[in-house]
Amino acid sequence: MIELDAFARTFMRTAVMAVAVGMGGAVALAASAEQVHAPLRPNLEAGRQHGMQGASLLAKGHLSEAKIELVRAILLNPADHVAHINLGIIQYRESEWGKSIFHFSQALVSRPKTNVALMMRGMAFVRLAEYDEAIEDFSRAIANDHGLATAFAGRALALQKKGDASRAIADANAAMSLGLVDPEIYRTRGLALEALGHRERGGEDLQMAVLLEKVRHGASATPAATTEVVSAAESQR
Repeated sequence: MIELDAFARTFMRTAVMAVAVGMGGAVALAASAEQVHAPLRPNLEAGRQHGMQGASLLAKGHLSEAKIELVRAILLNPADHVAHINLGIIQYRESEWGKSIFHFSQALVSRPKTNVALMMRGMAFVRLAEYDEAIEDFSRAIANDHGLATAFAGRALALQKKGDASRAIADANAAMSLGLVDPEIYRTRGLALEALGHRERGGEDLQMAVLLEKVRHGASATPAATTEVVSAAESQR
């Protein structure tokens, strides 16, 4: 499911760059606590330091070390919504959809308008084929920020997978009108168009998705590659 990973990468980059310190909620991390070898008492400053270290390690791609620091941060300060978001991101990357939803939900207890948590939880719901829940999360993010192209893209994906092709196309168009140029949004719209019987227009979008994917990975998208592009687009149907 390439489109899910790529949308999620966009949200995760946003999370790592735009995270801010906040408080609220509470959680027991029995499942992760075995990684923490010393008993910890609530300590907001120490928790903040572990949270910052965890965020730094996450940004560098050191997921195992980041997870340990983030678990410590939450044990020291269960109300650290940023640590919950970052731990949820790691669990999403590790395909632990349910666990990631739990931590994004904990972040949203005190910060219900945190769009990164809403969109990442939405993506996890899509992974679990819980499309109505995903649509609700993306809709909440859109209500918070009507200019958030990635939220429209995420909702378009959930709608397309649910089988609501017309609404998926409308959201895909909205995302594009806001400046999103991404292979996944073209793939989503292409599949939705085909579902409504518009095979030619849908095929054009699927071919564009393949071309943009080639550009993303630095591959040449020349006319000589037309046969390969069409073949790849057919495989997406």
